[in-house]
Amino acid sequence: MKLIMKNPGIGQAMLCLLLLPVIVSATKPKLTMKEGIQWTTGLSWTQVKEKAKKENKYIFLDVFATWCGPCKEMDKTVYVNDSVGNFINAAFIAVKVQTDQTKADNPEVQKWYDDAKEINKAYRVLSLPTFIFLSPDGKVVHKTIGYRTPQAFIAEAVAALKPGQAYVDPYIEFDELEADYKKGKKDYSKILYMMRSAKELGKEAFEKLLIQDYLQYLEKASDKKLYTKANMEFLNAVELKSDAKLFAIFYPDGKKADKAAGSPGFADRMVNRVVFREIISPFLKLSNVATPVYLNGVAAPTDKAEADWPGLYQKILQKYPKPYAERGLLNAKLAWYEQHYNYPNYYNTYLQKLDKYGIDTLSSIGLAIYSDINMNCWQLFERITDKALLAKAAKWMHEVIKRTPLDPSHIDTYANLLYKAGEKDKAMVWEEKALRLAEKYKYQTDIENFKEVLTKMRTGEKTWP
Repeated sequence: MKLIMKNPGIGQAMLCLLLLPVIVSATKPKLTMKEGIQWTTGLSWTQVKEKAKKENKYIFLDVFATWCGPCKEMDKTVYVNDSVGNFINAAFIAVKVQTDQTKADNPEVQKWYDDAKEINKAYRVLSLPTFIFLSPDGKVVHKTIGYRTPQAFIAEAVAALKPGQAYVDPYIEFDELEADYKKGKKDYSKILYMMRSAKELGKEAFEKLLIQDYLQYLEKASDKKLYTKANMEFLNAVELKSDAKLFAIFYPDGKKADKAAGSPGFADRMVNRVVFREIISPFLKLSNVATPVYLNGVAAPTDKAEADWPGLYQKILQKYPKPYAERGLLNAKLAWYEQHYNYPNYYNTYLQKLDKYGIDTLSSIGLAIYSDINMNCWQLFERITDKALLAKAAKWMHEVIKRTPLDPSHIDTYANLLYKAGEKDKAMVWEEKALRLAEKYKYQTDIENFKEVLTKMRTGEKTWP
């Protein structure tokens, strides 16, 4: 099949680079002897576009930030690659666009502050790194995000050069709906999509307006329109108050909500959250600041103070039945002990809650339940020495791995709990299973960690901080 290119110069470069990568052609554009991509500097954004039009070359924008890990990885392993450099240098004017501002910025970066803001807004840069490819006349032809290997990155650039290639903005529909909404034309069947899009685009004020509008709409909606899974997911994401009309969906009878959500106990969880926000948090004067997580297992000094638990229990009972008071008390103790760094009491209470309510009735949804349990049990392993408590946590991790038998990190947590609880032989069997799974899935970091853990188990060393 004959390859037809609108731009003969680019076509020749493409054919040369794709088909004959190791042959040095007399017609190949002149390149200086630097490795990788040669970035264009010293020009403004307007001048870059003028240059591209004049030279009939495409533009490649690497939109990044100094704090962005994947961006740094692109600089370190991709942009310095000779194949990447040869391809981009032949067909594109390449420009780096820094989106953040730091004290270390050189004059060149500082001159681009305004241009970077314009590019960020005009091309809707929502995550980093973002790669934007423009035609010689300045139209976006391709846009993608995230780290790419050299081969994958070249494939993205090849896609940008395809004849007739055009980029379709995924938010075109949102733009039209937003314009209609502001004119008073409201399509409530699309409003959940509009909320998600507004959030993604950083339009916080408009998102809040849509949320309030939709809540008012749902208050008057028929049961058929109200009780849908999408609406239950929406209500799960907002903070309803007990005096709101829609709270009646969940209390005192939430059966319809459970059915719509496809989740038994969904309505109860919604009520429990309201109990926590409106009664527990003010009663205990809990801090809104998240308690620091000490990943190395080193705990802050323990504060053994206790709250007025009988008083709180009675306070909840004044408004809600006993089941809500009982669960509310456990939730309150978890929050209290966590904020007071009382880890023995925190984990005792956490395991009491699991014993009383089981795995599937925790506040998380889907697979997140198992990740939450794994995180709590791992931190218990790091912080607790009580063997009875460790054994109890191991029992619950065993329940988790029955449901997630192919997750090596969960098995590793279980094995470490067994080991610290004194069951060395059993622990080593499970740690070997975790290692085999990690090797199967080629989880290199896990492979290295699990091998180290096994070595320590065999020699009787501590596997915890």
